[in-house]
Amino acid sequence: MKLLFATHDLRTLCNDDQAASDSFDATVARRLRARLDDLDAAACFAVVAKLPGRLHPLGHDGPYALNLTETTELIIEPADEPLPRDRSGRVVLDQVTHVRVISIRRPHA
Repeated sequence: MKLLFATHDLRTLCNDDQAASDSFDATVARRLRARLDDLDAAACFAVVAKLPGRLHPLGHDGPYALNLTETTELIIEPADEPLPRDRSGRVVLDQVTHVRVISIRRPHA
């Protein structure tokens, strides 16, 4: 899939291993790189549910969280323009080929 980023700073953090290592512990930095590589290699958003990280929705049609560790999540959303939708209005995830990285958060900290 094509990876997009919500902000320039987030793009830098996700694409610079040193920046990730400076911002997070080694486990989070390593898993962040692994999840981003997984997203990049995925054919469509529906495949992401089968990847490590326990994809789970945070809302009706996203955003979604991918666990990096027990306390850190990568927040992503389908980002095709326009989003492919079925007759009921739900996003058709097996037709989504762009994903936006929104944030990296610690929801339980």
